Amino acid sequence: MNIDWTEVIIGICTILITGVLVPLIRTIWTQKKNELTADQQAIIQYWTEIGVRWAKQWLSSEPGTKKKAEVMVYVSDKLTELGIEVSAADLDKIIEAIYESVKKEVGGNVNI
Repeated sequence: MNIDWTEVIIGICTILITGVLVPLIRTIWTQKKNELTADQQAIIQYWTEIGVRWAKQWLSSEPGTKKKAEVMVYVSDKLTELGIEVSAADLDKIIEAIYESVKKEVGGNVNI
């Protein structure tokens, strides 16, 4: 009887990923989300949407990376002013989500 150790290792890795890693990541994400109140989440969404719309209107001739960088600085400064801490990675994800909703709203003609 030959044991295929490759399949055993793949099976163990699969169990670890689905049984440990995925629930751990989900728990950390939920905890981070719960750290912000509903009001703070609304404020973040409001100022991010303003930044995205501003970039769309006033920086229309600039490349998307420059627009996104400007929105990052604007929203980050505004949230710091309001005493709301959001990591750069989280803010990047928020900007992308708001951008996608604005893009759908105006028919996909937004470049940020």
